[in-house]
Amino acid sequence: MVELDSSSDHANSSTQEQFSSAQDNTSNSDTSSQNAGTVGTRDATTSNESEEENEFGVKRLTRKWLLEFFKKDWKTYYRTFELNERLYLHYKGFVKLECMELFPELKCLYFEGNGLNSMKGLETNVQMRTLNIHENVIRKIEGIDHMDDLRTLQLSDNMIETVSGL
Repeated sequence: MVELDSSSDHANSSTQEQFSSAQDNTSNSDTSSQNAGTVGTRDATTSNESEEENEFGVKRLTRKWLLEFFKKDWKTYYRTFELNERLYLHYKGFVKLECMELFPELKCLYFEGNGLNSMKGLETNVQMRTLNIHENVIRKIEGIDHMDDLRTLQLSDNMIETVSGL
């Protein structure tokens, strides 16, 4: 009788193994059918990223990007662009100063550690006092002659060849 119980236990355990493996196969086929058709498709986040990048994959400083950035760092920035006097845009991967006309009251800009190759784009920021654009690839100092209040200009670790417009 003991032998009969042990064989029935063995039969029960093998039946349970077969049942669990059948469930695993069913769950795998369910997940594979759920994922079918999604390979290689683009979702909404991917398409939004392409709007903020140029054809070379370089991040662009757009109005939309700024709004998202301000939303994430809501303790530091006002949502109304004109009210912000400081911008901390260091180490973001931008190669061009864009949309700076949105900040007419801008007094301090931290833009170091990007791939900035030109100082153009700050023409409307006449109240600038501190400009930190070190650790970029700027070759020519230009476009800061209108900044009468400029007290600090940090340009170290750039590739400066020409100085003009001071």
